[in-house]
Amino acid sequence: MNRNRRTLVSLVAVVSVALVVPSATAATKTTKKVTKTTKKVTKSTKQEVATATTNPVVVSTTIPKPAVITKVNIGCAPTLTGLPFDYAIKNGIDKANGVDMSCIAAQTGPQLTAALLSGDINVSGFNPANIFPVLDGGADLVGFQSVLNREFFDIIVRKDFPLPSSAEGWKGVMKDLAKAKMGVVARGAAAEFVARGLYKEAGLNPDGAIYIATGLATTTLAAMQKGEIDAAMVFEPGITVGLQEGIAVQPFSIQKDTGPATLNWASLFYVTSRDFAKKNPNAIKGIQATYLAAVKWMIDPANKADVEVAIREYLKVDPLTASALLARNVNQFTTTKGMAAERYDKVGDFFFAAGLTKKAWHVADYSFNP
Repeated sequence: MNRNRRTLVSLVAVVSVALVVPSATAATKTTKKVTKTTKKVTKSTKQEVATATTNPVVVSTTIPKPAVITKVNIGCAPTLTGLPFDYAIKNGIDKANGVDMSCIAAQTGPQLTAALLSGDINVSGFNPANIFPVLDGGADLVGFQSVLNREFFDIIVRKDFPLPSSAEGWKGVMKDLAKAKMGVVARGAAAEFVARGLYKEAGLNPDGAIYIATGLATTTLAAMQKGEIDAAMVFEPGITVGLQEGIAVQPFSIQKDTGPATLNWASLFYVTSRDFAKKNPNAIKGIQATYLAAVKWMIDPANKADVEVAIREYLKVDPLTASALLARNVNQFTTTKGMAAERYDKVGDFFFAAGLTKKAWHVADYSFNP
């Protein structure tokens, strides 16, 4: 009995250091290495371990490598919401979850939609306002993971544009912008849909404004500086950069709940074809796990300095802007798996009521749960 107890204690001591004991021979080799390093394991202990491991026991603290790794092309654009996958790819989080992700660059929602429908990409993040019209047209696409729990777009106004009615709140601001030149990423796409929704909620005619396609953040802010547009419906980093550099002001914010309460909803989510999802359910699970792991890293206060460096490198912004971007957006990322119907169905109801879609699209109509 005493000898057996000594054997068990010695075995536990060695296994706690060596972690993996695949066979009697390997165990002896491993123990020798531990002995050389620690000077604490005796020759009799090696013999006891070798005897006790005729039927090997494997102990590991590492995540097993997936048996199958699925290649996935991800649509990417230079936005803050692209950072989780950028970080994940650079740090091997995707492969640890069974997917080998490659970033395929695109500039606008319509470009991403075309690439997804053609099969050039397998997955991309989309705003509901981009996807709902495509679903109206019969495309068999599915959403499977929420990215932002708030609206993706927000409004900024050129710093010298007169806003005499701003004291009346967001409706007063929209009244001042009733005939403004409104910058949007692309005509007939998500940014214009949200802008039109704002005008409609304020009781104004959405057709009174002039919508001008200005592209992404850099070209939008350049157009604003030149006076080519009076306001813009833009996403990060355009919002924060515009405010940081004094190009724009923000008299109200959709994302910060100082605009219409009806626009307090979730927005960006990951989309794929139903065919890809059905054929690759484990890859969909892997993408979800990859996103959630990266977001967990992003929102951890202990990682603040590292996240700011990652933002600077990914979006090519200065340190102050990177810090402001993180502070403004860190709490807007979704931290749970899947899509919450109560946050997305109201988007479908809103766009249908505004006459922008043929039906009120609800999560039950287009979601995929692997």
